[in-house]
Amino acid sequence: LDVVDWQAPTELSPYVILADDLVKLGQTTTIADGDVAANGTGQTREVDLAPNVTFVDSASRLFGDSIRLRSGSQVYDISYNQLLNQGGQILGTQTTPLTLPVVSAFPNAPAANPGTTDVTVPAGQTITISPGAYNDLVVNNGATLILEEGGYDFGSWNIHISGNVYFEGPTEVRIAQTLSTGPNAFVGPDPASPGLTASAITLYVHETAQPPGGFAAEFGQSNVVDVNVYAPNGPITIDKLTQATGAFIAPQVLIAGNVTLTLDSGF
Repeated sequence: LDVVDWQAPTELSPYVILADDLVKLGQTTTIADGDVAANGTGQTREVDLAPNVTFVDSASRLFGDSIRLRSGSQVYDISYNQLLNQGGQILGTQTTPLTLPVVSAFPNAPAANPGTTDVTVPAGQTITISPGAYNDLVVNNGATLILEEGGYDFGSWNIHISGNVYFEGPTEVRIAQTLSTGPNAFVGPDPASPGLTASAITLYVHETAQPPGGFAAEFGQSNVVDVNVYAPNGPITIDKLTQATGAFIAPQVLIAGNVTLTLDSGF
């Protein structure tokens, strides 16, 4: 145990998950790479790992005022002020105390200025839209929305079962209210845009909400999510069996079981 005042990286790019207050990683979640931190200015300031959470990359680090590890969890370097280890395995260095906050400032979240036109994609159909200001987006079951490269404003997003949102190029989306996806949805680069990755796509979701139950951005079961998401005012939740690539920043980041997270930060 290294009892030193060791500061976590203050830039945003190393973090696959950065919460202001609370990080919860559900059972058998995998962190493929990237750092995870609770920044430490909220009331909870906690990172909670369920059983069998695995950090795969030895360079991945875990930071929190209070960290809880449970049986079968495997982490590498961790830094904390309080540690409750209930059967987890620490393969790297333990460092305490941790100076808080971890990151001095979260990114700027440009405001969303929705338009008045709703966008609805009928079940099983595909439409393409150009950059601009829209109101509420609904992608029905099995439908696909293609966004051309550029900037967008929306009121809300509701992606139904097996709905797809494809991005043709680098894109910034500003959403005033909630983002919600159903099971088996896809949100990420257009398969017809080779070389485009999550780091070039950023979603800002402004809904104000508090857990339990409330969310700003909610990704459903068995999704593929290849974007960066910043929700400055409410939780990001990711349901089980989802593959999420990018970076996820919010007051609370709540991950269900059997989720895999991979770093591709655009911040």
